[in-house]
Amino acid sequence: MIDLFLKIIKFIMKFIFTLLLFIIIIEGELKCEAATNEIFGKFLHVTDIHLDPFYVNKSDPKQLCHRTNDTNPEANTAGEYGTLLSRCDTPYALSNETMSYLQNNFKNIDFIIYTGDFVRHDRDKSIPKTQDQVIFGHEIMVKYFTDIFDPDKIKFFPTFGNNDEYEKDQLSPGPNELFPTVKNAWAPLKLNLTNDFLIGGYYRHDINSNLSVINLNSMYFFPENLQSPDCSVSNSPGEIQLKWFENELENAKHDNRKVYILQHVPPVNVTGSKLYNESCYNSYVDLLGRYYDIIYGHFTGHTNEDNTAFLIPNSSSGYKLLGLGDPQILQSPDNYKNILMALYNNPSILPALNPAFREFTYSTSPTNFGKLQSWTQYYSDLTKANNEGKVTWEIEYSTDSAYNMRGLDASDWVEVLTNFSSPDSNTWKLYKYFLFASTNVSGAYYDFLNNLNH
Repeated sequence: MIDLFLKIIKFIMKFIFTLLLFIIIIEGELKCEAATNEIFGKFLHVTDIHLDPFYVNKSDPKQLCHRTNDTNPEANTAGEYGTLLSRCDTPYALSNETMSYLQNNFKNIDFIIYTGDFVRHDRDKSIPKTQDQVIFGHEIMVKYFTDIFDPDKIKFFPTFGNNDEYEKDQLSPGPNELFPTVKNAWAPLKLNLTNDFLIGGYYRHDINSNLSVINLNSMYFFPENLQSPDCSVSNSPGEIQLKWFENELENAKHDNRKVYILQHVPPVNVTGSKLYNESCYNSYVDLLGRYYDIIYGHFTGHTNEDNTAFLIPNSSSGYKLLGLGDPQILQSPDNYKNILMALYNNPSILPALNPAFREFTYSTSPTNFGKLQSWTQYYSDLTKANNEGKVTWEIEYSTDSAYNMRGLDASDWVEVLTNFSSPDSNTWKLYKYFLFASTNVSGAYYDFLNNLNH
């Protein structure tokens, strides 16, 4: 009996020693990787700048802020820094002030994710968007960020938006004319743009041995892209991308890496409506469900809204996504108490609403490297900026203070949604206010918010 006891003690001690040795080795690897770059556990999410070189201050918003209305001067209400609740894009004045603020206030970050749409909308038939202007849009964004951040120290990870192609919403299967041209424009970013990028505009870049960024091209899932059929079509761009994505997820799982997923268009909008082709959507959600335990972050843009969606089990088809504005998620505890992961959609710099961006914090612990802890959202009151002649960025909210969140795990979101679902929930009212970046909305925006109930 004593011999057996001694053997058990010896086994336990050996196990503890092995575990400690493993942790020491992992910590050593992380320290070696960070020898030249200090790790701060912070990154920025910026999206949808839509820079418009043709924007004219004090012009007519009904003419997309490109021309003045000479017959009705009172219609010339375009602001110096942008025009709220209009179809106008972003003037240089706002983009320059945004970059200046980032440069002066966010030196201690590790990287920046940018989820698409550098380029202006092609809405003005009097000034049709040219191929040269599209490439200029890519080049100017790269210059903006490489001028203020050293790409050897702070990586900038862009993705394709639905306006970043030669024709809005349209992208042919790769290899095509656009991908090598954009690869050249993005060269100063020093990213891992392999042949996969030339085939589909997607790439993987490793932050370190514990965390990778997987950048997807949502244009090949997007129903408005008439050059890319649904993913059920054999060898379609979407099907090829899904196979690449699955392979990257499987490799990450095998290597014990966690991943952040970036793309422009989210799979669902705030009300839970699908934004992908049907087969693409189903296959994509299935992959999220199969690999959610290694997906530490999912980031999108496109809709201009501050929105979070949730992956939950679905007894009939494996998994499903629910937008936070979908009444289903708050009306049924079976939905919000079974969250597997959250998907984050960032508000835009585009001043259709108040411009905004986020700073995320994440764990730098060897065992949980990359796990999201919180975000702080910054915004600028555009009405105030135009009235005062200067842009002032302020903290709109942070997840720990506004929602009392200890972290951004699924269990933390269960607590928040439980609070949201209670009658007269103050946090639910806050969420609805933040949805449009604290913009004093009117018209269709107001009607939407007014009907957003649970």
